[in-house]
Amino acid sequence: MVRTLLDGRNVLVTDRSFEDPERRDLVAEAFRRTLPGLVVDQVTMGGGAPPAEPAPNPHPGIVIDADVYGDAEWSSHERIVVTADAPREVLVAALEKAAYRMTFVGDNGRVYEDVVDAEMEDVYTPDWFSEVKVDERGDAGFYIDCNGAIEDPMAARFKEILVEELVRAGIERAHVRVP
Repeated sequence: MVRTLLDGRNVLVTDRSFEDPERRDLVAEAFRRTLPGLVVDQVTMGGGAPPAEPAPNPHPGIVIDADVYGDAEWSSHERIVVTADAPREVLVAALEKAAYRMTFVGDNGRVYEDVVDAEMEDVYTPDWFSEVKVDERGDAGFYIDCNGAIEDPMAARFKEILVEELVRAGIERAHVRVP
């Protein structure tokens, strides 16, 4: 899957091992974060199966900006704001459910039934989330405390949960962004 080169300070991530380019990028970033100073190269080997076409977005009306739950200057973005074509109380309820569900997500992206299970595996889960608040423009949002560091697998799961709860609430059009 991953080959360590001669001096042990380089890692080669190939398309044969990780056909999904997004997954390949996540693995490369995980190596960079875990082992600072490590050189991580991605190589296209060719051959094998042609790259799969990306699946169409089943909810094109729900847009999540790329920096949501991503890195900020000194920490990760832990606060979001959502604009939606839904009654305020429906949006707030959907975000409350999403925030609650996020507290069961480990930094590895896995959803745990009980945070104690995550602790037993030495996996970090969010400490708490704020009340969903509506700003002066009518947009709703909340903060989730991840001690300033949201790992990529956790961020991906957070985004999935947001979409699931928005869709479950009947919201077809929404824009999720960092305030």
